[in-house]
Amino acid sequence: MTTQVATTRTRSTSAKVPTAPLRLDLHLWNRQAIANSVVDGRWFSTGDDLRDADGLAHIVDRVKDVIISHGEDIDPAEVEAAAGALPGVGSAAVVALPDETWGEVGVASVETQPGATHDQLRAHFEAKLAGFKIPRHICFVDELARNATGKFKRVDLRKRARTDVEETP
Repeated sequence: MTTQVATTRTRSTSAKVPTAPLRLDLHLWNRQAIANSVVDGRWFSTGDDLRDADGLAHIVDRVKDVIISHGEDIDPAEVEAAAGALPGVGSAAVVALPDETWGEVGVASVETQPGATHDQLRAHFEAKLAGFKIPRHICFVDELARNATGKFKRVDLRKRARTDVEETP
Protein backbone atom coordinates (compact mmCIF):
# COMPACT_ATOMS: atom_id res chain seq x y z
CA MET A 1 0.00 0.00 0.00
CA THR A 2 1.35 3.41 -0.95
CA THR A 3 0.64 6.29 1.39
CA GLN A 4 0.40 9.75 -0.07
CA VAL A 5 2.18 12.48 1.82
CA ALA A 6 1.27 16.15 1.55
CA THR A 7 3.35 18.85 3.11
CA THR A 8 2.41 22.25 4.37
CA ARG A 9 4.63 25.13 5.41
CA THR A 10 3.81 26.99 8.58
CA ARG A 11 6.88 27.30 10.76
CA SER A 12 8.25 23.96 9.60
CA THR A 13 7.35 21.39 6.99
CA SER A 14 5.35 18.61 8.58
CA ALA A 15 4.04 15.33 7.26
CA LYS A 16 0.36 14.89 6.57
CA VAL A 17 -1.23 11.55 5.84
CA PRO A 18 -4.78 10.99 4.61
CA THR A 19 -7.41 9.93 7.12
CA ALA A 20 -9.30 7.97 4.48
CA PRO A 21 -8.74 5.25 3.12
CA LEU A 22 -6.99 4.44 6.40
CA ARG A 23 -10.34 4.74 8.22
CA LEU A 24 -8.75 6.59 11.11
CA ASP A 25 -11.39 7.23 13.75
CA LEU A 26 -9.88 9.98 15.88
CA HIS A 27 -12.73 10.05 18.37
CA LEU A 28 -11.96 6.50 19.53
CA TRP A 29 -8.74 7.90 21.00
CA ASN A 30 -10.75 10.41 23.05
CA ARG A 31 -7.94 12.92 22.66
CA GLN A 32 -9.05 16.34 21.53
CA ALA A 33 -5.52 17.44 20.58
CA ILE A 34 -5.24 14.59 18.08
CA ALA A 35 -8.71 15.24 16.70
CA ASN A 36 -7.73 18.91 16.23
CA SER A 37 -4.70 17.91 14.16
CA VAL A 38 -6.92 16.86 11.26
CA VAL A 39 -6.66 19.45 8.51
CA ASP A 40 -9.68 20.02 6.27
CA GLY A 41 -11.22 16.77 7.54
CA ARG A 42 -8.97 14.79 5.21
CA TRP A 43 -5.39 15.03 6.45
CA PHE A 44 -3.91 13.97 9.77
CA SER A 45 -0.76 15.78 10.93
CA THR A 46 1.87 13.30 12.09
CA GLY A 47 4.02 15.96 13.77
CA ASP A 48 7.10 14.82 11.85
CA ASP A 49 9.55 17.38 10.47
CA LEU A 50 10.46 16.61 6.86
CA ARG A 51 13.40 17.66 4.71
CA ASP A 52 13.45 17.29 0.95
CA ALA A 53 16.60 15.70 -0.43
CA ASP A 54 16.82 14.57 -4.04
CA GLY A 55 13.05 14.77 -4.37
CA LEU A 56 12.47 12.42 -1.43
CA ALA A 57 11.01 13.42 1.92
CA HIS A 58 13.06 12.33 4.92
CA ILE A 59 11.77 12.46 8.49
CA VAL A 60 14.45 14.28 10.48
CA ASP A 61 12.76 15.34 13.70
CA ARG A 62 9.50 16.12 15.46
CA VAL A 63 7.91 19.52 14.77
CA LYS A 64 7.36 20.09 18.50
CA ASP A 65 11.14 19.75 19.05
CA VAL A 66 12.01 22.56 16.62
CA ILE A 67 13.40 25.55 18.51
CA ILE A 68 11.94 28.93 17.57
CA SER A 69 14.47 31.57 18.58
CA HIS A 70 13.70 35.19 17.63
CA GLY A 71 11.55 33.96 14.76
CA GLU A 72 14.17 31.58 13.37
CA ASP A 73 13.62 27.80 13.19
CA ILE A 74 16.46 25.74 14.63
CA ASP A 75 16.47 22.03 13.91
CA PRO A 76 17.94 20.21 16.95
CA ALA A 77 19.11 17.33 14.74
CA GLU A 78 21.37 19.70 12.77
CA VAL A 79 22.98 21.07 15.94
CA GLU A 80 23.32 17.56 17.40
CA ALA A 81 25.05 16.35 14.23
CA ALA A 82 27.47 19.29 14.35
CA ALA A 83 28.35 18.49 17.97
CA GLY A 84 28.77 14.79 17.23
CA ALA A 85 31.29 15.57 14.47
CA LEU A 86 33.76 16.96 17.02
CA PRO A 87 36.30 14.42 18.29
CA GLY A 88 35.79 13.91 21.99
CA VAL A 89 31.99 14.19 21.83
CA GLY A 90 30.05 10.95 22.26
CA SER A 91 26.62 12.33 21.45
CA ALA A 92 24.58 15.45 22.03
CA ALA A 93 20.93 16.37 22.49
CA VAL A 94 19.58 19.88 21.99
CA VAL A 95 16.36 21.10 23.61
CA ALA A 96 14.60 24.45 23.90
CA LEU A 97 14.16 26.48 27.05
CA PRO A 98 11.89 29.52 27.28
CA ASP A 99 13.62 32.90 27.10
CA GLU A 100 12.04 36.30 27.72
CA THR A 101 14.01 38.02 24.96
CA TRP A 102 14.30 35.35 22.26
CA GLY A 103 11.19 33.23 22.88
CA GLU A 104 13.27 30.05 23.11
CA VAL A 105 16.99 29.32 23.28
CA GLY A 106 18.85 26.09 22.64
CA VAL A 107 20.55 24.10 25.37
CA ALA A 108 22.99 21.39 24.30
CA SER A 109 23.52 18.47 26.66
CA VAL A 110 26.71 16.77 25.57
CA GLU A 111 28.30 13.43 26.47
CA THR A 112 32.02 13.99 26.26
CA GLN A 113 35.18 12.00 26.55
CA PRO A 114 38.07 13.25 28.68
CA GLY A 115 39.81 16.27 27.20
CA ALA A 116 36.81 17.91 25.49
CA THR A 117 36.29 21.49 26.66
CA HIS A 118 33.48 24.02 26.58
CA ASP A 119 35.63 26.46 24.55
CA GLN A 120 36.51 23.75 22.02
CA LEU A 121 32.84 22.88 21.52
CA ARG A 122 31.79 26.55 21.29
CA ALA A 123 34.48 27.20 18.62
CA HIS A 124 33.35 24.12 16.70
CA PHE A 125 29.74 25.34 16.73
CA GLU A 126 30.84 28.78 15.52
CA ALA A 127 32.71 27.19 12.60
CA LYS A 128 29.89 24.82 11.59
CA LEU A 129 26.61 26.63 12.35
CA ALA A 130 24.94 29.96 11.68
CA GLY A 131 25.17 32.20 14.75
CA PHE A 132 21.49 31.93 15.66
CA LYS A 133 21.74 28.11 15.75
CA ILE A 134 24.51 27.98 18.33
CA PRO A 135 23.08 26.80 21.66
CA ARG A 136 22.97 29.52 24.30
CA HIS A 137 23.98 27.02 26.98
CA ILE A 138 26.17 23.91 26.83
CA CYS A 139 25.95 21.34 29.62
CA PHE A 140 28.36 18.42 29.90
CA VAL A 141 26.69 15.24 31.14
CA ASP A 142 27.88 11.73 31.91
CA GLU A 143 24.93 10.14 30.17
CA LEU A 144 21.96 11.40 28.13
CA ALA A 145 18.49 10.17 29.07
CA ARG A 146 17.29 7.67 26.45
CA ASN A 147 14.29 5.40 26.10
CA ALA A 148 14.37 1.66 25.35
CA THR A 149 14.79 2.30 21.61
CA GLY A 150 17.74 4.64 22.16
CA LYS A 151 15.90 7.89 21.38
CA PHE A 152 16.48 10.90 23.58
CA LYS A 153 13.94 11.44 26.35
CA ARG A 154 13.57 15.12 25.58
CA VAL A 155 11.14 15.79 28.44
CA ASP A 156 13.77 14.57 30.93
CA LEU A 157 16.51 16.46 29.09
CA ARG A 158 14.49 19.71 29.28
CA LYS A 159 14.03 19.28 33.04
CA ARG A 160 17.73 18.64 33.54
CA ALA A 161 18.72 21.51 31.25
CA ARG A 162 16.43 23.89 33.17
CA THR A 163 18.05 22.82 36.45
CA ASP A 164 21.60 23.05 35.05
CA VAL A 165 21.02 26.50 33.56
CA GLU A 166 19.40 27.86 36.73
CA GLU A 167 22.37 26.62 38.80
CA THR A 168 24.91 28.27 36.50
CA PRO A 169 26.08 31.64 37.86
